[in-house]
Amino acid sequence: MSEIVAIGQKDQVIGFQGVGVKVEPAPTYVEFAAKLKDACRRDEVGIILVTENYVMEQGAELIGILRKAYDKAILVIPDHHGSKGLAFRKMKADVKRALGVDMLSKID
Repeated sequence: MSEIVAIGQKDQVIGFQGVGVKVEPAPTYVEFAAKLKDACRRDEVGIILVTENYVMEQGAELIGILRKAYDKAILVIPDHHGSKGLAFRKMKADVKRALGVDMLSKID
């Protein structure tokens, strides 16, 4: 069975430990990037949860590169301040690219 890993600031990922997710705290963006790359390289890891704050700071490009290079599900999760909409915007763009239609926009 594939392992699930949550990477981000400790206070934002520690709750996942209670449901069997391996938590890898990263107090800085540099540590976050290193742990994300390492998790992508590990065969036993199938799903990687990353906190939105690091992705918003600098990590969007890195995640794009890693998604193409590795067969991993890298999912962006909101931090304790609530969602900034990054994950939804990415999913919306992926659906539009795949279908040629923006299926996720509100219809008036």
